[in-house]
Amino acid sequence: RLQESGAVPAPEPMNLPGGAPLAIGEGGMFSARRWVPGEPLGRTSVAYPTPDHWLELPRALPDPAFVAAVEALARLHVIVPPTGAAAPLPRAPLTGFPDAVRAAWQDGRARLRAVAPMNPPVQRWIAGGERLLPAAEAVLAAAPEGALAPRAIVHLNVWPGQFLYEGEDRLTGLVGWSHAAIGAPLLDLAQAIVRLRGWSTPAVELLVGAHGAVRSLDPEERRLLPALGALDLVATASRLLIAAYARPPDAPAPPTALRAGIAHLIDGMDNVALALIQTEGTGKPKRSRPAPSRRRKPAAGPKTRRR
Repeated sequence: RLQESGAVPAPEPMNLPGGAPLAIGEGGMFSARRWVPGEPLGRTSVAYPTPDHWLELPRALPDPAFVAAVEALARLHVIVPPTGAAAPLPRAPLTGFPDAVRAAWQDGRARLRAVAPMNPPVQRWIAGGERLLPAAEAVLAAAPEGALAPRAIVHLNVWPGQFLYEGEDRLTGLVGWSHAAIGAPLLDLAQAIVRLRGWSTPAVELLVGAHGAVRSLDPEERRLLPALGALDLVATASRLLIAAYARPPDAPAPPTALRAGIAHLIDGMDNVALALIQTEGTGKPKRSRPAPSRRRKPAAGPKTRRR
């Protein structure tokens, strides 16, 4: 479908004579794809704690690369229809997302609690989850049902290593389609801002502008984006923290790239908290009440005369 539409530079299937897809592999079959030109920008993964265990890493892409990635995701959501596929695609409803993230957070907290006193990033993640999860759950619970419905093809595996470039602005390939499903486009956008940039107000505005070149986000989508970003931050940081600090006793110390990726996510949790916690379950910003004025009482004692 992507090849027919030309919407996104996805890998082209390798077909046998007659049109059947070429499948290779041992112990399980998978469809082969042709090589795509270009390469990821910077360090995008690390092998830890063993050489065969690879972890995807977040990083802040340059502005042109980030804009190109967001525009490609927007074209995927708009141009490629979610119906008519040769085989039924799985569905990824938003309704179960908060429960899945909370379960991952509780599991991670149980595994990391013992090492938290020696590792400030773990402490910040636990405290951040306690603040962000209830706020994000309240926002999603108050959202209209239509805003959460699966209605587009989504990539659901948005990491810097999946986007290939020639230079910093020419996107030549989007790979890693094993998680693709029918879902809400906001899932991809939350992953994009968390993992390709890092949550901040300027990053949100850059994403909204880039997406608007293809389709503008409506007010409800913009309101829900911080909640989904918070959930993705909590879950993604959990995975990297467990790998870094709940490691076997004989494992080496976490590499610098992994620790930098964790710091990237933890900082994002702090940044998204302000945007999220100021919003109540109704979606209306909380109004800060002015503090009552207090007059300082004069100190007891004899009256003094000003000279």
